[in-house]
Amino acid sequence: MSFHPDPKGMGISLLIALTAGQLALGAEQARLLFLGPQQPVILDVTIDAGQSDVTQIRQEYAKRLFRRLDGNGDDLLNEEEAKQIPTNGRLAANSDTLQEKWKSLDGNGDKAVDLEELERHLETTFGPPLLIEMAAPRQSQTARLGVDLDLDGDGRMTSSEIQQGLQRLRSLDFDDDDALSVAELQPFPRTMVDARQQQRRNETVQRIFAINTHDERNLAAERCLKEYHDDSREVPHSHIAGLSERWFRGFDRDRNGTWNAEEFAFFLSRAPADFVLQSQLRAGRVTIEKGADSRERRPKVEMGGVPVELIARDMSWTRQASVSLFKINFIRSDGDKNGYLDPTEFGGLQSQASFAEVDFDGNQQVTRDEVEDYFELESLARQTQLLISLSDETQTLFDILDGRDTELSEADFRLTPREIREGANRLLQHDLNGNGTLEQAELFAEFRMTFKRPEALDISPEISQNMQQQARGQTDLRLNLSGPPWFTKMDRNADRELQWREFLGPRETFDLLDKNRDGFLTEDEALIAEQMRGETTE
Repeated sequence: MSFHPDPKGMGISLLIALTAGQLALGAEQARLLFLGPQQPVILDVTIDAGQSDVTQIRQEYAKRLFRRLDGNGDDLLNEEEAKQIPTNGRLAANSDTLQEKWKSLDGNGDKAVDLEELERHLETTFGPPLLIEMAAPRQSQTARLGVDLDLDGDGRMTSSEIQQGLQRLRSLDFDDDDALSVAELQPFPRTMVDARQQQRRNETVQRIFAINTHDERNLAAERCLKEYHDDSREVPHSHIAGLSERWFRGFDRDRNGTWNAEEFAFFLSRAPADFVLQSQLRAGRVTIEKGADSRERRPKVEMGGVPVELIARDMSWTRQASVSLFKINFIRSDGDKNGYLDPTEFGGLQSQASFAEVDFDGNQQVTRDEVEDYFELESLARQTQLLISLSDETQTLFDILDGRDTELSEADFRLTPREIREGANRLLQHDLNGNGTLEQAELFAEFRMTFKRPEALDISPEISQNMQQQARGQTDLRLNLSGPPWFTKMDRNADRELQWREFLGPRETFDLLDKNRDGFLTEDEALIAEQMRGETTE
C-alpha cells in the first residue's frame, strides 16, 4: 500500500474545502477512499447542486406531502391524518404508515403534527444527503464468455480455444438469426436478467467508501487491510510505501511499530487528500483543485494505478419531464374521455406505480390532478439525495469482439457471424506480452466516477429497456440498411452481409457473387451483381 502525504496538504485541502463551502452555500462535502488496484486514494469532494440543493428539495417534498395528508386544510395533521404518514416517507400502497407511532413526532405535545415536525421525520427517513454506490455491471460484463473461451481453465486463451469456444456458443442463438446478442449470452434467462444485475451489484467488490464518520473509517480501514495486506491485522511501516517513518509513528498510538485497523482509520481522518475535487452539476464540470492538472470538463486521471474518468451530471430536468410524460400518457390512456382513468385504462400510464398508489382517495378513479400530484411527489422523493456512483468500465471480451474497442466502431451489442469468425484475431490483438495468448490482465481497465442528482423518471422496466435500445440505435437495425432490395430482404440479421444460410438462390450463384471467396456477400458485392444484372438485361 502506498501513500504520498504532503506536509502542506492538510492546510491546502482545508482551505479549498472552506472556500468551496463559501462559494456554494448548499454544496455537499465528503471525504472518500477509492481502492485502486495498486494503492488506496483519499479524495475530498465538494458537490455543488446549484439552486435546488438537497435541503430545498426535501423541504419542498415535505410541503407537498403535508398538503396531501392535511385533508381538512387546517395546517395541522390531526390524529387520523398523522396515522397515514408513511414510515419510509414515500407514498405507496404497500408502504407501512406510522399509525399509533405518529405520537413520537409530536414534539410540542399539541396532539397534532405540524410541517416542521414532519420535516424532521423525513430528514431521518431519507438518510444522509449524499449516497455512494457501486454501479451495476453492464450486460456485456456479465455475458458468458470468459469461462467458455478459456477451455482448459488456465487463465489464458489461445487462438484455437477462442475459435472452438465461439463455435460452441452458437448453440445459444435462440432466435436463429446467426448472431449472438448480449442477452443470449447471459448465464440466466432474459426474465431473470434484471434480478441478476441487482445481484451482481450486491456482489460487486466495493471500491469506494465514505470516510466521514468514525464507523465509516473503521469499515474502510478493515477493507484496506484485506485488499492490500492479505487481511493482516497488523501492518508494519515497511509495507506502506511512500509514507515517511515520522508520519507512520504519528499514528502508531500503541508504539508497537505496526498499524492496526483502528490506527489506520485514525490516519484516514487526518491524512491530507490525494485529490481535491469540485463537482458542479449544473455546469457538468469536475474541477481538480489538487492531485492532477486538467482543464477538461470530464477529466480522466490516474488514481491508484488505474484511469478514472470524472463526470458531473445534473438530472434535475427529469423531475418536470417525468410529470409531463405521465400527464401526456394520461390523456392518451383516457379512452372514453371522461376525465379519469379506471383500473383497465391505468396501464397506459406505463408507470411502475400501482393503481392504488395513485388513486389517493380510493374512489377507483385516477384523475389528472392525482397523476400530477403523485408524480410530482415521487419525482421529488427520488432526488432527495445526491449520488456518487463508481462504475467499472473495464474492457470485456464481448466489447472487443463487438468492436467497442475502436473509436470508429459500429457496436450493436451482438456478435455477427463475421465477428465470430474473426474472434481470435480480434482478441489476440490485445495480447500485450506477445505470448500468443490473451489474459484478463491484458484487458484495458478503467473506472468512471459520476457525481449526479438521481434520475426522477418512474417508468416500467420494459419501457426503460426500449429507451436504452433507442439510445444505442438498437430499435430497428434494418432502418440503416442499404443495397439492392433483394439483398436487404435476405439479410435476416441486419448485419449488412449475407451468409449462405441467408441466401435464397442456388449455391453456384452465391459462390459466383462472392468475389473474394470469404463466405460472405457484402453490400459492395451485391451492388456489383445488380450492375451485372442490369447490363445483361440491356
